[in-house]
Amino acid sequence: VTYNLTCGSNFSIDAGGELKGSCCGLQSGENLTATVVVVKPGFNNSSPASIVGQTRLSPVTNASIVWSSTYESVHVSWNASNSLNVQYSVTIGSNPTEELSETSTNQTGLSPGSVQSIDIIVKKAGFVDSLPAMSKALTKPRLNASSATFSTDFKLDAVTLANSALSAVWTSTVAIGADFLSIDLKSSKLNMNKKETFDKLKAEFKGEYAYSDNVTIEVVAVAEKDGLVQNSSGTYTVVQRT
Repeated sequence: VTYNLTCGSNFSIDAGGELKGSCCGLQSGENLTATVVVVKPGFNNSSPASIVGQTRLSPVTNASIVWSSTYESVHVSWNASNSLNVQYSVTIGSNPTEELSETSTNQTGLSPGSVQSIDIIVKKAGFVDSLPAMSKALTKPRLNASSATFSTDFKLDAVTLANSALSAVWTSTVAIGADFLSIDLKSSKLNMNKKETFDKLKAEFKGEYAYSDNVTIEVVAVAEKDGLVQNSSGTYTVVQRT
């Protein structure tokens, strides 16, 4: 005798004399009936023997996860699972897990410049959960909680003409969640640029631009963690009475 195997509504497979067989190309995340009948030339087929089995849920792929962030929120989207009628269990950072039917979500109330883990699991009642899809997001650092132009927290020392120096001093609240700051000082009169990268709360710029009438300082706060980079920038214009 030989054996014919049928899975769900697919065409039957001739398994020959083997006592096992596989069905491919089935829909993921479904209950399917596997049926076996005994075949012999010149004889009617036997009564079918059958059993119900499940195909696994199709997971979300890591590569399909896309995120964007603000100072205190992360928006995440992903490609849908190939399985039908599923839910997505989404966890961002240490926040409560969400059960969603759509393929995007927004998490608020986060800290500036913080790394947020992303875990997405496909679920369906009566089925084993899929493997998790994982990624990481980074919120932007925040420059001055009340203003983007340092009008409150950013202060300039008096210009000392003797040593031609301009010092920029600010408080730590100007750059919340930043790992370092980048300064670009521009003098419109002398057309000179000066760039500095530092992690302190004071930067001193020496040179002829200290005598310029107008100096523009652009500050970029940079968060750099776990291979991710986010930044925020602001400008402050100084009118020097030299």
